[in-house]
Order: sequence, then structure tokens, then C-alpha cells
Amino acid sequence: MALISLVSFRVTVAAALSGALALSGCVGDPFSSGSDTQSDASTASDGSDLIIGPDGSMHPGSKDATSDVDHRDARPDGPQGDGSSTRADGGDAGVSDSGEVESGPGMEAGVDAPVGCPTGFLTCGGACVADDAKNCGSCGHDCTSLAHVSGGVTCGPGGGCTFTNADCGPGWLHCSNDPNSGCETNSTTSPNCGGCGVTCSGGTPQCNGASCVSGCMAPKPNLCGSACVDETSDPQNCNGCGTACAAGPGHSTPTCSSSACGYACNGGYTGCPTSAPTACDDLTSDTSNCGVCG
Repeated sequence: MALISLVSFRVTVAAALSGALALSGCVGDPFSSGSDTQSDASTASDGSDLIIGPDGSMHPGSKDATSDVDHRDARPDGPQGDGSSTRADGGDAGVSDSGEVESGPGMEAGVDAPVGCPTGFLTCGGACVADDAKNCGSCGHDCTSLAHVSGGVTCGPGGGCTFTNADCGPGWLHCSNDPNSGCETNSTTSPNCGGCGVTCSGGTPQCNGASCVSGCMAPKPNLCGSACVDETSDPQNCNGCGTACAAGPGHSTPTCSSSACGYACNGGYTGCPTSAPTACDDLTSDTSNCGVCG
């Protein structure tokens, strides 16, 4: 019986060794369907497990005794035994104990900004945008939102907003040297009455919202000092404040007509000679002009 048992044991060991060699040939395939590479197990005649090591040696053990085996996923995209993997863009990603991919060096979140926008475009917020009145020379430099500019604004060379006073809203002017200030000047008051630097003074000290005026109304529209006069007919302010007409001949009164000085004979007197009066005579008592001139 002892001899039979020994023969049986040798046959079993030989069969196990033959199977192990066959299995070792299959393990060499690097693109397996995901099976682990580990030492192969067989069963001894007494029912215990035999472990065939990588060097071909056999020792008793258990099929579960695989703690010293280096398990690696044979798939090209599978996580390896050192817990690291490589992303498609070259960055590293680690695999946590729970199996989640963790960020590593070279892994940045977000989208990279475009590199090399074409001529006439700016890189703003990771995108190429047109270099125009909305983004004039720099991102967010909006020429269309300037103060009191109603239209016609463009983006000039060097990223400067370009417009004229004709593009300003009613009652506003652009008088500064900074185009980014828009139409910053109120044109309804002095010293910018209807134009940059227009100061109302003298006979027209007030601004009516568009031009300098005196503040006086017709029939005496002109302000002289503190009085309203008509410079076209006032002999004391004829054709200008303070321009008084000279006295005429006796029995006459200075006059101003159409802004020109003259004189008029007083009541009861007549200008003689008739064609070009030079005197005011009483035709009822003047012996040289009795009843009529001459």
C-alpha cells in the first residue's frame, strides 16, 4: 500500500508540474482580458494546495495565499500597482484607495486660453473677441458706453475712443483732452455757454442754454448796467451801452434811430432849410423864415 501511495503521489506531482509550465506560458501575454498575473496553484494528493512559484518551485499552501503576489492590471488603460496613471494630455493622475482618480502634477482645471488670436482680435476671458468699439484696445474698454455720447463713436488707433461734439447728447460737449471722459461738459451754463470756454459777460451776462443773452426782453432787449434798453433807439446807449448822442442845434433834442444818432426840433420849431435842416426856427416870429423856411 505504501508503494502504491508513493507512485500515486509522484504521478500527481508530475501532472501539477506539467500544468504549471503550461500556465506560465499564458501569463506572458501583456494584453490579457484583465486577469491578474500571480503564482499558479495546484492540489497535492493529500488535498492540500501546492503553489508553483515564478521560478518553478513547489511548496504547500492555500489557494488564497496570494498576499505576496504583485497584482497588475494587464489592460493598457488600467491603474497599475503603484497607484498612478497617466492622462491623455500627459498629466499624472493618482488612484485613491477608493478607486477614484485624484489630481496630480500637470492636471489643471478649466480651459486653457487660446494662443495667438488673429490680427484684429483680443484674448478676453479665454476667448478671441474683436478689437472694436466694445473692446477698444483692451478687454472691456467700451467706447459705446461713454458719458453723454449719443452715437458715431469708433475705436481709433492705439485703443482710443474717437468721436466729435456732434456726437454728444443735447446740452453736452467734449472739452477735455481725455476721450474716455465722453461728453463731460455742460454747455447750458457759463463758462461753456453753447461752446467750450464761452463765458457770458458784459451786455450779455446770462446763458439761455445755447448762447449768451442779456436777460432783457423786447422792446428793450439790451442790458446796460442794471437797466434794460434798446440800443437801436436809445440816444444815451445808441448802438452800444453808454454811447450817448451829441446835442443838436438850439431848440432840438438828440435822437437815435436804427442805431444812428441825430436830432429832432422841439415842438413849435421847424428845421430849416427844408432840404437839409441845420437849425430849428419859429416860423411865426423869425423874420428870416416868416411862415416858411427862407
